[in-house]
Amino acid sequence: MNGDPVVALVTRPELLLHLQQAAPKPDEKPTREETVQTDPDVLAEDRWKAGTPPVHGLAKQSEKAPELANVDTGQRLRVERLDKHWVALDPDGVVLGKLRWRLADSGKIDQRSGLAMNYPDSGVLHVTRLRKADGQVVDFGGYVTPEEPAG
Repeated sequence: MNGDPVVALVTRPELLLHLQQAAPKPDEKPTREETVQTDPDVLAEDRWKAGTPPVHGLAKQSEKAPELANVDTGQRLRVERLDKHWVALDPDGVVLGKLRWRLADSGKIDQRSGLAMNYPDSGVLHVTRLRKADGQVVDFGGYVTPEEPAG
């Protein structure tokens, strides 16, 4: 048999229609140019070992704050737990994103490191990763360090 292998997809008709509508046409160019900026000195593995999982996907909610455009690598943002979720806030208190941490996971042992993941009620998000589309920040991530006790 010559050429590419044959691949078959078995699915519901509505899913197939969705995939066909979402797929770019062969002659269609992407409408957005995406880039990722990452701080190469911060490794996710090191964050897990320190007991603070890396944070990513913060700006994935449907409605994005205009202040998201001001986020940059190296920036430090406040993190607070609000009920069952943690949020990242800009210096003026605007919510820039919701962390993917789950309250039920706090205190559980991470299989990779063998250490307990203890999520602080408040802390500092160190921004180490940005995803941009057409030059605009569309997502960001990094790691959180617990807030230092006042003393």
